[in-house]
Amino acid sequence: MRRPIASVLLSAIAPSFVLGASLASAPIASAQDLSATRISDQIEYARGLASSWQFLDLADAVLNGLEGADLTGEQREALALTRADVFAAGARTIGDDSLREGLFDQALDSYSAFLDSYPASALVAEAQRNYIGVARDYSTHMSDLVEEAAGEEQQRLRSAIEERVARVLSNASEAIARLQDIEDRTESQENQLWNMRIDRGRLLLTLGRAAADGEGYLTLAEDEMGEVAFFAPSDSSFPQQAFMVLGEVYLAKGQIADAADTFEYVAENSIPFERDTWMDLREYLNDPQKNFRWSYLEFVTPPMIEAHMQAGNTARAANAGLHLLNMRNLEGFDVSARGELAMVAAARALFDAGGVVGGTPAAADYAWFQTEEEAEAKGLGKRSMRPALELALTLALDQAEGSNSLAAARAKGLINDLIESPGLSFGPEVLMQAARGAYDARDYEAALSAFRRVLTAVQGDPINASLYGGEVCWYMGDTYRRQGRLLEAAMAHREGVVSYAGDEVRDSMNAKSAYDQFGRFMRVDPESKLFKETQQQLAALVQIHVKAGETDVIHDLAQQKYQEAESNGRAATYAEAAGRFAEVPESSKYYGIARSMIGLCYYRAGDLAKAAEAFAAYEDELATTSDDGIRAQLEGSRVRVRFFGGEVALDRANWSKALETFANFPREFPDQAEYHDSALAKAVRAAVELGQIDRALELMEELSKRFPDSSQTLAATGYLFTPLWETYRTTDAGTAERTKVLEPLSKVVELRNRLSKKASFDLLRIESKLWIELGRYEDALTTLERINTAFADDETQADKLEAFVKPDLGVVYIQLDRLPEAHGILAPLVPDPDDKEAKSPSGDVVEAYIKSVAGWMKGDATDPEVMAGVGGAAELEKAYKWATKRSGNSSLESYTPPWFDARFLELWTLYQWSKVDTQHQFNLRQILTTFKRDYGNDFDFMTESGCDPSVAARFRWLDRLAK
Repeated sequence: MRRPIASVLLSAIAPSFVLGASLASAPIASAQDLSATRISDQIEYARGLASSWQFLDLADAVLNGLEGADLTGEQREALALTRADVFAAGARTIGDDSLREGLFDQALDSYSAFLDSYPASALVAEAQRNYIGVARDYSTHMSDLVEEAAGEEQQRLRSAIEERVARVLSNASEAIARLQDIEDRTESQENQLWNMRIDRGRLLLTLGRAAADGEGYLTLAEDEMGEVAFFAPSDSSFPQQAFMVLGEVYLAKGQIADAADTFEYVAENSIPFERDTWMDLREYLNDPQKNFRWSYLEFVTPPMIEAHMQAGNTARAANAGLHLLNMRNLEGFDVSARGELAMVAAARALFDAGGVVGGTPAAADYAWFQTEEEAEAKGLGKRSMRPALELALTLALDQAEGSNSLAAARAKGLINDLIESPGLSFGPEVLMQAARGAYDARDYEAALSAFRRVLTAVQGDPINASLYGGEVCWYMGDTYRRQGRLLEAAMAHREGVVSYAGDEVRDSMNAKSAYDQFGRFMRVDPESKLFKETQQQLAALVQIHVKAGETDVIHDLAQQKYQEAESNGRAATYAEAAGRFAEVPESSKYYGIARSMIGLCYYRAGDLAKAAEAFAAYEDELATTSDDGIRAQLEGSRVRVRFFGGEVALDRANWSKALETFANFPREFPDQAEYHDSALAKAVRAAVELGQIDRALELMEELSKRFPDSSQTLAATGYLFTPLWETYRTTDAGTAERTKVLEPLSKVVELRNRLSKKASFDLLRIESKLWIELGRYEDALTTLERINTAFADDETQADKLEAFVKPDLGVVYIQLDRLPEAHGILAPLVPDPDDKEAKSPSGDVVEAYIKSVAGWMKGDATDPEVMAGVGGAAELEKAYKWATKRSGNSSLESYTPPWFDARFLELWTLYQWSKVDTQHQFNLRQILTTFKRDYGNDFDFMTESGCDPSVAARFRWLDRLAK
């Protein structure tokens, strides 16, 4: 069933409007009978619902009703564009920030698909304008998220911004060029042109901030905004907008002084800093004009403060924030969402500045001073002064409980910083605000520390202990739960009812949560006597603190049957439990849990079809219910449905659904950390089964970074190893296919070896070979030494150690410039070259042995650095004989790059031998003379034969040495 946008976007609509809209859209049910005029009217009606009224669910319903209609080409285009507009309206107006990014993605994808599908449409210009506008708003929203995020999440957001915005830029340039080609533009077209150029500047700025090397984007943004500021009509708002973007470009480029000056210019041109100048100007402005100027001041204040703070201009930063506050107090301006962020920025500036603030809100004349003496020198009395930190706290508290979630989060973070300031003391209410701010920001360690601070503050104060103790313990317990620390969660909730009982609601919540979290923790050892005793004690607390009707008899009976099934493992008992959960009524507070348990019971019973049906019914109900209470309950248990719905998909080989479910699980349920590793591992498996190896590798990267020591990470390496190893095994070294899998295969094998409790000779051997092929010789050495250590006393592996590991160690030592150690290992492995009965070692081993004796070189081939071998006449003679055998091997085709390499090693060894035994000097000169005669006086023939130029350079270098 297609999930209507209504279930995501709106929480309530006026009944009278719903009735009217339902009547207006009644014909949708018979869309195939609609006339062409009626279809066009319906599309325009849907567009108006979304863009003008934000009734997005009704717009969606109208568009859905048109899907079966007989549409003309133009109507299909209009329908496709309107769908994109509905997503865009949803992204801009939805109240739940957690859903905003997804709606922006859908809007951007829809506009992109429209432009790809209908390049000749009459609606292309409109689609491009809307596409660019949505991208602008998307970049603003995502940039706000980047400021609040850290680590991997911040990098994910930056990558998403870079990918999305880069895709839009070409459309922006095309749309701008189309308008610029119009010789006699109308006023509307002229305005569109300047707006789109400013939007392009904003997009370039966003890319410059997000990209790893964004300097080029920032330079383009600077050029674009410089032109707009200079050439746009001076009596329009376009130059002011361009200067705003230009200031942010300067800030991003580190030109702090330029940024501060630009922002001050915008602020001064909006509402002047000098009060007399503003009072003169305002006489000529009506209210809309004043409000328009105020909106610019709201937008420019935060970056202006940031620029001044980065420049070390504390006073100017603090007074910039106070200017905003003074104007609000003076004119009674309404504060927008951006203004709320600006108020928090003003509070932060006062916190960073310290000092004192002089003036009063009634006079709207706040000013910042470093000391009270400075304020007194300006004629201010003690009553007109207050610490800057005190005003900062007042402003932060004003925003902490507001509806603007981003401003509230930043305000709570500031409150937390204020609490840490020395010399200040705060009551439990403020401390609680700060703790909840850290909790809401998912900074869990900081939250726990802050909640403990609240408990410390109420010790010895029975009234406040009763008011705050139970609430604090509940939040601490939930914080531990979000971290996957279930035992600590249970004990925190228990503390709430044992030490801080008195609030019936909180006592009930803590008692139930303690019992629930401990029950989940007991899975580690369900038969433990101590655990069972503790669970009984917690059950007694539930009986004491939870009202009789709350426990819900029907649900309890179903839960008991489920526990019985868990004990005996019988499918029939699980099926019976499913039936009982299905009987739990909508009026029960456990209704959502019960609905989710139906599918789980069938899954445990092995009836995958019924499990899938139950989970699908749950999702349908969640999508279609109009009861907010039921929706909230279902949302509360959705994590179970999602996870086990994915398990069902895996078991039924529905790999696409399993991949979608488990790959999205960590982001869909960020607080269920204890399941993230399992979900990601299962997503890896599903991606492998689908043949989406690149996707599987992306998921593996996320899994290994977040859970480097998890057993689920080990399991995931098993899923990936087989396809990667098969590609590696069946391709030749140096080919594109093999090169592509080499790095990921090495990571998978290394992870598997590190996490496995028992060392595997074959897997460690594979790992060492991969490191060698990648040229990571230090890693290869570590792995080979681990093999030696792990299997030194294993007689079953003795032959393999001798035949494979020791030779590889010798080769690795050569690459690490440790030639004597290489020789110590390789010399016993390389027999006398004249011994026809001896087994010949591999070519790699022989080459490494020769280099360990004769030495080798590195660096510039024209004058390389020589690494000395062990030398010695006998060893050099042996090495030279092996070198001649290698170069004369019939399997080595003459006059090819490998042949020239082998000949050089032969001649290099002869050169080293000639230094010990001078009779070989003549032979060396003769051979090199012949080479020069046959292959060009300067060994040029080698390069013509496909050799790297360094080969001929080495021969020329050796020729000089031998003279």
